[in-house]
Amino acid sequence: MKDTKKRVIDVARIVPSHNLSGYAFNIAREGQYVPICKWNRKILPTKLKIQIKKGENKTTFLLAGYVNNKLVKLHNRWNSLFLPSQKSLIIRDKYLWFKIPTGRIGIYYLWGKTIFLSALPCKVILDELFSTGVGYYEGDGTRSNSIGVCYSVRIGSKDVENLRFELSFFESLGVPRNAWRFNFYGTKKELNKWCNYLGISTEQCAKQNNVRGNRSTFMELYYDNGIFRCIFDRLVQQATLLIETDVSLVPPYLRGVFAAEGSVCLRNKIPNSIMIHFNWKSEQDLSNFYLRCLSKIGVIGKKSLQRVSSGRIIVCGLRQIFKLYHFGILNLCNRKLKKFEKAASRIKFYIYFDNSNFVKKLFGGTGNPLRKLLITTLKISKHTVDSWAYKNHLHGMPLSIVFMLAKYSKVSLGEIKGHIAAVTLRGHPRWTISDSDKCMLSDIFKLCGGNCYGKI
Repeated sequence: MKDTKKRVIDVARIVPSHNLSGYAFNIAREGQYVPICKWNRKILPTKLKIQIKKGENKTTFLLAGYVNNKLVKLHNRWNSLFLPSQKSLIIRDKYLWFKIPTGRIGIYYLWGKTIFLSALPCKVILDELFSTGVGYYEGDGTRSNSIGVCYSVRIGSKDVENLRFELSFFESLGVPRNAWRFNFYGTKKELNKWCNYLGISTEQCAKQNNVRGNRSTFMELYYDNGIFRCIFDRLVQQATLLIETDVSLVPPYLRGVFAAEGSVCLRNKIPNSIMIHFNWKSEQDLSNFYLRCLSKIGVIGKKSLQRVSSGRIIVCGLRQIFKLYHFGILNLCNRKLKKFEKAASRIKFYIYFDNSNFVKKLFGGTGNPLRKLLITTLKISKHTVDSWAYKNHLHGMPLSIVFMLAKYSKVSLGEIKGHIAAVTLRGHPRWTISDSDKCMLSDIFKLCGGNCYGKI
């Protein structure tokens, strides 16, 4: 594709000169050697392995190896979390060095006598997975730069499916699942169930508390790696700039945002609005960015003040809501998607056709078999049937009758759909169907059972 070059982010170009503590970053390209630790021995270690050291607030990963059948610690804070092979190690100037593997870039800095190192992918492709992950992280991830938090990546959710997606997203950036620690608020039975579903171990749990009252089960995942957090923040900034220039990346980005901070609001069991919540104080620019992304796919959102410290973006109207559904923005969170589809299936739509002669041919005239079916079998009054047949521009036809016409007449549902001019429901203005809205009719028909009568 022509856009592939534009969507590739070179990690080496976005590495800052210093971290938040003022230590200078050094870069080692693939194939170059990086110092691990001081090494006064002449023998290289064998059988390298990573050990986990748990503390009260964080987890430390140790790199160790065997020398003369004795386990020797090589690095007390091994944050790169990949195991270097013995062939990649050399001894030079009383230091143990290892070779950066292919497809990775080494970023390290010296803090006293300790070398902090992280190996990231050389290039990150801004595809659908990455833009969705960035959207979810901006909704539910860490944005604070306070002391302690700025050296870790944190995500939390009540939905285990969202966390599973985010773990797979960070796995694509080189963060394995065994690198995460988490706090869990729920029973031990739920803890085991969540860990099995996420593919992580219960030993990675730092704190577990039972949920009190009506509170939902909640898990907070965090990865303690200051270098990764610093580079990842730069990746998010670059991604948002590219998302604004490429419309195809806007729906997956909003899909992640909605899964994290979105909600489906019902009134009389009808989805009358969709909301995206955000922090008002610190994320004014982010809320404006949400509005710009919505406008790029033809959706108009309104920003409103909910409380002093927070706000929300509201999307109202059938056309706007079904456009979000058509672009798959509700698909990531299965719980919210099912809530919308269940409510949308109850909507009683009324259909207006663009050609009155088309409706007359279907069941107009006294001897029409469809007309007799509607009157005798369904017990619909003659006046109502005549209003559908001869005054459809004034009296809309229920969608259930449209399905019946497709079932018992020779006209296919696809042909009927091509003559639809407007859709509405009681209490709402007419939604005039334009050429660009024809694709959303299939979503309405599918939700309301139209796929039962053949292909749409």
